[in-house]
Amino acid sequence: MSKRKPDQVNEIVIRLQDKERQILDDYIMSKNLNLVSEPFVEILKDISAMTTLAIAYVAIRYGPKIAAQLKGKYEDILELILDVEGTLKRNKDIIELGIRTTPIAGDIFRIGELFGFTERVF
Repeated sequence: MSKRKPDQVNEIVIRLQDKERQILDDYIMSKNLNLVSEPFVEILKDISAMTTLAIAYVAIRYGPKIAAQLKGKYEDILELILDVEGTLKRNKDIIELGIRTTPIAGDIFRIGELFGFTERVF
């Protein structure tokens, strides 16, 4: 059964006073701000996303400088990894002291010691 056409069209006009218009504008602004800020808050809450952003920042900021300094110094990535590993082992005491004296990292390091994780690092 088809719908019959309307006989008349009614127009409804809502008029707001200044105070109501201001309240509505504030509400719309807060909803828009929430829509924009919510994805950023989710990224800040997610450690893997923050780690990815931090690595991307370091790669963009310092990548070309590091690449220029390492150019021609190593034959392959394994050689670089072995060199970094050797440097960590040679400077174990200095690195460990730095980690222990940093407030948050020190707490994490002490928890790691309880479970034997620190032996795997050094």
